[in-house]
Amino acid sequence: MMKTNMDFFNYYKEKLQEINLSAEIFNLAESIVKGLESLTYISNEKYYVNMFFIPDTEEQFEKLRLLQFTCLISCSDYIINNQLLLLKLLNKKNTQLPIGSLIYSDEHQLVFKYIYATDAEQPIESKLFQELVGLLNSVIEDSSTIFNQYGEDDLKGYLS
Repeated sequence: MMKTNMDFFNYYKEKLQEINLSAEIFNLAESIVKGLESLTYISNEKYYVNMFFIPDTEEQFEKLRLLQFTCLISCSDYIINNQLLLLKLLNKKNTQLPIGSLIYSDEHQLVFKYIYATDAEQPIESKLFQELVGLLNSVIEDSSTIFNQYGEDDLKGYLS
């Protein structure tokens, strides 16, 4: 039975390394949430995916923890400078995602976010976790393609 976030993150780090993903554990002592621990892995050799347990949920839930995955996704200047197009793309893409969602943050960043409800005392089973990470990586890569590599004509076709 695992007790601390670090116990969980050490387990997840090992499972990520088994599928050849680089991973590091951080204690974000200087973050807004003091002492928040996170695990960051590199997806497809270019995206940093952060995992952390949403703080203060232990008091609300006895049997579960909320594990959040987030990833910043770059976005072409053409799309960033066209807010209406950005909103249309976000709406269309969010209806197609099998899991998670894309948001455009107050800091003007495109962010992929997914929250997984997991057992409070047991980590996600090894194979399930690795398949989940594979799915997340695929969603992130596909989303990045839409927001970076499509030209104006491609986007018109995608949105129609």
